[in-house]
Amino acid sequence: MLELAALVDRTLHEAGVHPRLWSTGTTYTLPLERPLDAATARAFAARYFLTGLYARDLNVERMYFYNWGGGKIPIVRDGGTQRAAIIWTVAGSAELTAHRSATMLHRLDGTSHPVRRGDTITVGQEPVFVEG
Repeated sequence: MLELAALVDRTLHEAGVHPRLWSTGTTYTLPLERPLDAATARAFAARYFLTGLYARDLNVERMYFYNWGGGKIPIVRDGGTQRAAIIWTVAGSAELTAHRSATMLHRLDGTSHPVRRGDTITVGQEPVFVEG
């Protein structure tokens, strides 16, 4: 998605036009697809919205994923500005060492647990939110 957004941004820039870009994430075949299991659906939805955050630098003004679940997006947290990372893999899994300031790991299923410097964090296709 980000590669495509960069290509579109570059092409429009070279043509000298700068329209407002929106991504609605829908296709005509969507109703014909098999339903995803809950974990895969959460991972896809979270990655879609995270991609939208990065695509803002590529002139993508808004991203909507119509008809996805309820109104509570699980990556929104209360509180002020804090250091954090949202991490996932495109395929498979990876192990990372927690940064020295890491304090808490949150999963999309609502579970969380404390982490400390040097702890191993296993990451897969479902994004995790690491505070600190």
